Amino acid sequence: MTEFNDYKSLTYDILSNVLKSKLLLGFSLRSFTNFPNNIHQEVKNPWEKALAYTLEERNAAIQGTTIEGRDDVVLEGDRLLMPYFGLHQLASKDANKSITSIEGKPMLVNNVDFNQQILEQNLVYFVGIIEGYIYDSVRIIYQNIPEKLASHNLSMEFSDIIKQENFDELMEQMIEMAVGRKWSEGGFSKRIEKLRSKFGINLGFKRILQEFLDEANLIRNCILHNGSKVSSDYFKEYGEKRTLQLNTPVVISSYFLDCLYYLAIDFVKILFVETSNLAWTPNKKTEAEIWAGSIGSSGFYKDVITKEENWIYKELHENGIL
Repeated sequence: MTEFNDYKSLTYDILSNVLKSKLLLGFSLRSFTNFPNNIHQEVKNPWEKALAYTLEERNAAIQGTTIEGRDDVVLEGDRLLMPYFGLHQLASKDANKSITSIEGKPMLVNNVDFNQQILEQNLVYFVGIIEGYIYDSVRIIYQNIPEKLASHNLSMEFSDIIKQENFDELMEQMIEMAVGRKWSEGGFSKRIEKLRSKFGINLGFKRILQEFLDEANLIRNCILHNGSKVSSDYFKEYGEKRTLQLNTPVVISSYFLDCLYYLAIDFVKILFVETSNLAWTPNKKTEAEIWAGSIGSSGFYKDVITKEENWIYKELHENGIL
């Protein structure tokens, strides 16, 4: 049986990771605009020194001389040289990119677009956070109320059963089977419905918010499994609505990420409260509500998405998100 404080600690870590990721997103978008000019000099210094050292080392090898070994700053910058050289080589073959060389200084790659890469990585992370938290919460419900497993009609091979040394290990194996087989199917709207039908958990998300999560999940799959291009599944569901073309790059708006971020925060907080109400006797709902309420409210995104008078609503629609 999982203790409430362990679940609260898990939820704390999840919410902390979401907040840190959003902070990283904001700073990354700003820092990597007009690369590398907006990178702070303290960050830029190691790879500039490492690049200068590499050029000096090459010249020394040609001349048959030796130079001093790498210091800590150069070693730190060495980690960035390979991707930097890769960008350098690609940029030299791409007329849309420019390479500038200042006499006496290393060559720099300018105007490399990092925005979509940054947005993609954060979308994948936010979707994974929500998905993983559903699995964690469901595991806790099964651990604390094992009779809920009966509704899954699970079956195990006898050879798998006898491998378990005790009943607790057997239960954990069955829980993992239930989570893996039954909770990884379909989009978020199906999982939200499953939370309601199996556990009586009502997250209170309107249909439009569930569809928003479903679309984010489809985009995540495009990024991970279709080279960041529109897949047949995404096209089938949203092709006409978004005027998509198969196998063209998926374009993510920063407004979409903003809404997904606030939705992830709210999703985790609400599921934490509802699971706390169900998994423990006496229930921990009041304690969970007080703790979750101490974390800044994120409910404004509901108005953002559903009310036309809000400015982000207009931006979302103009960018083809809703």
